Amino acid sequence: PAGGWGGDVLLLGAAPERFMAGAGSFALGHAAYIGGFRSRRGAPRWPAPAALAVLWGLSGPPLALAAA
Repeated sequence: PAGGWGGDVLLLGAAPERFMAGAGSFALGHAAYIGGFRSRRGAPRWPAPAALAVLWGLSGPPLALAAA
């Protein structure tokens, strides 16, 4: 929750630096959720969190540069 809240607050500004910081805050929040779900005992192992992390890693920087 804190990553999303921080991202929302940072995106209130118009500077490119605030956009990058907001996107990073959202990424940290998503990583925390993925880590929390993966750490559950007895949870089935499936590749979707890793695939989403790779997808975000590949698409995030070009989107951020396009928005700057």
